[in-house]
Amino acid sequence: MIQIDKFTTIQPELSILAFGIRKLVFVLEQKVDPTEEFDQFEDSSTHFLLFYGKDPVATARWRFTENGIKLERFAVLKEFRNKGLGAILLKTVIADVKDYKKPIYLHAQLQAINFYEREGFVKSGPMFSECNIMHYKMYYQPNIPRFSTVIDKVKEFHDAFGISNNYQPVGALNEKEYRLRHRLMHEENEEYLQASERSDIIEIADALGDKLYILCGTILKHGLQDKITDIFMEIHNSNMSKLDENGKPIYREDGKIMKSERYFRPNISKFFKD
Repeated sequence: MIQIDKFTTIQPELSILAFGIRKLVFVLEQKVDPTEEFDQFEDSSTHFLLFYGKDPVATARWRFTENGIKLERFAVLKEFRNKGLGAILLKTVIADVKDYKKPIYLHAQLQAINFYEREGFVKSGPMFSECNIMHYKMYYQPNIPRFSTVIDKVKEFHDAFGISNNYQPVGALNEKEYRLRHRLMHEENEEYLQASERSDIIEIADALGDKLYILCGTILKHGLQDKITDIFMEIHNSNMSKLDENGKPIYREDGKIMKSERYFRPNISKFFKD
C-alpha cells in the first residue's frame, strides 16, 4: 500500500522522516554538502513523504520562485527504486501545483533526464553544475510531441500497409529485411548529399524527414521502440560526460576534444537485462 502525506515543517514528525531520506540519498550517497541540501527554503516549501507500506521511502518538495514553481529534492531510498514510486510521487506533486497556472520546472540530474522526459518535462538551456552534480533545467510541458509519437506515426503507416513490426528486441531479421532497411537508409543518405551539394534546403528537409521515417521503421522492425529513448539518453549522457566539472570541453594542443575524468562509456547492455 502506498500513502503520500503532504506537510510543512511545522509537522516535525514528518519532517524528520523526510529529511532522513534526503540525508541518505543526497548527503551520504551523492556527497552533497549538508549546508546546501538543507537550506533556507525548507519552511516556505510544501513537502511530501511517500510511505511504502509502513516504511517512509521517498520525499520531495515544491516552492514558489520568481520563475514559477520549482519542484525539487526528489529522493527515493536505493532499495525502493525501480518500483515506479518516483513517478507516483512526481505525479502527486504536479497535481498539487497545476491549478496555480504558473510555469512548473525543476533541475534534473543527468541520470534522471529520461525519467522526467517520460513524465512530460522538456530540457531548457545548457547543462550546469549544482552541488558538484551536472543538471539540466526542465519545464513541465506535457503536450509537446515526443519521439515516441513520431515512432507511433510510422507504426500507423506500417499497420495500414501490412508491414510487420516486432514488439520485443530482435537482432535476427531475415536477409531480405535487413538489406532493405540498409538500402533505404543509403538511398536517403545519397539524396541528402546531393541536396546539400546544391544547397537546396527544401530537398535537404525532405531527405532528412525521409531518413527519420525509415529510421523509425527500422527501430520498429527490431522491436526497439520501447528502449530507443533510454538508449539515446545513455549515449547522450556519455557524450556530455566528456565535459569537465564546469561543463566545458577539454581540448588537446592540436584541437582534439579530450575526455574528462567524468567520462563514462555508454552501457547499452543494461537495457536488455530484463
